Amino acid sequence: MKKLTIAIVMLMFLISLASINVLAEDEITTDAVIEQETQDLLQDDIDDPTLEDVGTTPDQAGYGLKVAMEKVRLALTFNRAKKAELALQLSELRVREARLMMAEDKLESLEKSRSQYRKYIDLAEKNIDKIDDDNDLEEQAKLRVRLDEQSNQIDELESVILIKANGLSDAQKEKLLALIEEFKSQNQDVEVRFNDKNEAIKIKLKARGSSEEEIKNKFDDEVNKTKNLTREDILKRKAQHQVNQAQKMYDLSSKLIEKAKGIVPSNETNSTINQARKFEIREKTLELHKQALEKLNEAKSALDSNEFLKAIEKARESKKLSALTIASIHGKLNEAALEKRIDKIMLEKEKERLEVLRERQKNLLERERELKDKLREKTLDEKDERDDDKNDDDGENEDEGKCIEKEGLCCMGDNCVVTITDCLPDKVPAFKGCNDSCMPIIECN
Repeated sequence: MKKLTIAIVMLMFLISLASINVLAEDEITTDAVIEQETQDLLQDDIDDPTLEDVGTTPDQAGYGLKVAMEKVRLALTFNRAKKAELALQLSELRVREARLMMAEDKLESLEKSRSQYRKYIDLAEKNIDKIDDDNDLEEQAKLRVRLDEQSNQIDELESVILIKANGLSDAQKEKLLALIEEFKSQNQDVEVRFNDKNEAIKIKLKARGSSEEEIKNKFDDEVNKTKNLTREDILKRKAQHQVNQAQKMYDLSSKLIEKAKGIVPSNETNSTINQARKFEIREKTLELHKQALEKLNEAKSALDSNEFLKAIEKARESKKLSALTIASIHGKLNEAALEKRIDKIMLEKEKERLEVLRERQKNLLERERELKDKLREKTLDEKDERDDDKNDDDGENEDEGKCIEKEGLCCMGDNCVVTITDCLPDKVPAFKGCNDSCMPIIECN
């Protein structure tokens, strides 16, 4: 009996040990899958069609020659608007180079792109400042598109950094996040200069007789023309890549959420403040994940409808949200860095919501004005009809009170007076009109 008991205990111990091993293997497999999917995402970023024309990168021989040739192009461009556009194009190229260097873990080479970016973005800002206020909207539209695309590329770079954050040292994370802040700050400085110049040009156009709405419509048309210069097959390929990448990033963030859901870090303090803060971040993370799915579905719908530019825009928004979701769970970033980015996303979401509400209110006000105008027109028409009817009635009433001659009769309204007058045999009665009492005047002639 004692031997049997020992055997049963040993068997239970072996079963429990096997279960622990299976769970450990599952955990390892899950981590391995997440790591593999992260690497696949980074390779996807390298394969992004927008990076195909980057050319020689900072880690390759000949990069110095490439930069020198760029400077020659700038020196030979004398028009301020065109020079600003070229400087923006080249500074955007530096951001795309940085994306490649970041994805390939070549952080030292990334510094070369950063240094050149500063020079080109400063040059763009100075030339935008000096653009003539008579510059046309077509040139301004090109600058607008360049600024937007550069901002998109900076967001893409930030997403790569957030995805890779788990494998970086604290010093590297801090340095790379500072790089992003620098890129964004300088891009926003140029944005301010551009908006100031745009306002000055609009003032000139208004002075020449153009309305605010006419200027806005023309500018938007020029922006759309510039965006649609890319061939449709290239746009479609870019849109498909962006949507596929957004899907992969969303799937990775979903797995991380499932893995982390309900787990409290072992080093969590008992402080009520810290507990509340962790819960708040967790809720915000789930909200980011939800928003990422909404944008992803919008991107898919746009792609199905062949709205490639919209699909690219929505897919990029989804990627940005998923990257932040991944970093907030897996990236081991400090809370301040996460909070800043999460709060910014939430603020953008709120601004978007308010913009929708403003647009809806604007449409309602326009509809209200239309209805009021229609009601006013209807009221005026009804008043005119009543006035016409009244005039007709007045005319009829006036005829009823007036004595009218009708074929030798004196009539007032429908009542006619007939007078029979006897004349001598040699005389004939003749009608001479009506007197004041509407009685016939008969003379014998």
